[in-house]
Amino acid sequence: MLEKFTLKINNKTNDVSSDSLEELDAINVIDNHWHVIQKRKSFKAEVLEANFYGKTYQIVINGNRYQVDIQNQLDRQINQMGFAKSGGKKMNRITAPMPGIILKINVKEGDQIKEGDTLCVLEAMKMENAIASPKDGHIKSVLITEGATVEKSKLLIELA
Repeated sequence: MLEKFTLKINNKTNDVSSDSLEELDAINVIDNHWHVIQKRKSFKAEVLEANFYGKTYQIVINGNRYQVDIQNQLDRQINQMGFAKSGGKKMNRITAPMPGIILKINVKEGDQIKEGDTLCVLEAMKMENAIASPKDGHIKSVLITEGATVEKSKLLIELA
């Protein structure tokens, strides 16, 4: 099924579709380093930071650094209707966006946090994913340990 995305790359907007992936000749991923070949041109890429909740990524391609923000059709509809993404600000339960291994926990019970603070780092599909706080507040409980394997939607951290 064809899905369309809006990519904002260093503040420049581009529309792409999922069939763009079919144009790639080859992709090889080793330890967060990507080697992509498209139209006989080679690109080396590395994901420096990934925020799945905010759909923002910092990547380096052939030595050039990029800030990438992704919107899918639902995100565009929400923006067109005038609804802010702030609905997540009421979120008090941080769950795993995908299965993986907890590499690092940056908070403990009682810690004060700010929106965007990295709460923990989840390794999934050979990528390190920073799980960020959706709001200001404090840590009510940490329900994971470093090195633990978690399934998608597992409760990781509770906020208050």
